[in-house]
Amino acid sequence: MKVRNNLQFIDKYFDKKARRFIGNKIKYLLINENQIERGLLSKYTTMLLNSYWALKNNYIPIINFQYRNYEIKENQFNDLFLTNFELRKEKAGNNEYIRDSRNLPSLYDFWNEDFFSSSNKIIELNSFSKKYLPFNNAINQRVADNLEKFLFDKNMILGVKARGGDYNQLKLRDHYRQPTSIELFKKIEEITSTQNFDFIFLSTEDEDIINTFEKEYSQKLKYCDFKRKNFSDIKFVKTINESFELNLDDALNYVIEIILLSNSDYLLGGINSGMVCAAILNNNKSPINVINNERYK
Repeated sequence: MKVRNNLQFIDKYFDKKARRFIGNKIKYLLINENQIERGLLSKYTTMLLNSYWALKNNYIPIINFQYRNYEIKENQFNDLFLTNFELRKEKAGNNEYIRDSRNLPSLYDFWNEDFFSSSNKIIELNSFSKKYLPFNNAINQRVADNLEKFLFDKNMILGVKARGGDYNQLKLRDHYRQPTSIELFKKIEEITSTQNFDFIFLSTEDEDIINTFEKEYSQKLKYCDFKRKNFSDIKFVKTINESFELNLDDALNYVIEIILLSNSDYLLGGINSGMVCAAILNNNKSPINVINNERYK
């Protein structure tokens, strides 16, 4: 089956059927990001693509946002992102027609290997994100401080996104199987055989992966000193969605790490929300090498 990889995937039959209910009403797309098990960057990339779709198809985006056990109020949303979109739960007025983003075709079809090789899509979504869903000034300042700390502007950097063990152990449907450390090592060896880098910048939320890379690269490895989890215990992983210890500040640290990753001179990783976000923020300035291990069924 051919994978849809463009943004014009509106369900025309749905809108044709719904037209008699719409009439002259204002069309809204309710972007439901209240699934607490989703990570912050997964929520960000989903909001980004859904709001892009909404404006392209003459809908006004509304965002209903929750992170883990944190109900994000309207005055708290800008602690994460800046937006002029309305923030509210589903409540249609007499002159409004609201369509739920969960009734759109799956976004998993869009974030595929073709996306990472499409400069036009990356550049367009980068421009859109800066205009409609940019990161706030506090986050940008922390990014600037770390860019200076790691001397990103004075070094050639190979950025590696290594998604943690919970992805592979939970085997969530439609999620891509993430490359192991061994698979990443092989790709790094292949890349560095023809290009020289001053150091490897590693982005991961998994302490095990940090330790594995330390043993392999030691002096050439750099990463942010943020709190991470150890996902080697399968019992812990299976309860991660019920009781997750990382608070909102820890999640924001991860966002900062991904923004730093996007400043690398070369990007390597599997297909996941962090890598998608890094590619969009990089704005097609650097080569991107994704390891496509197919999705869990």
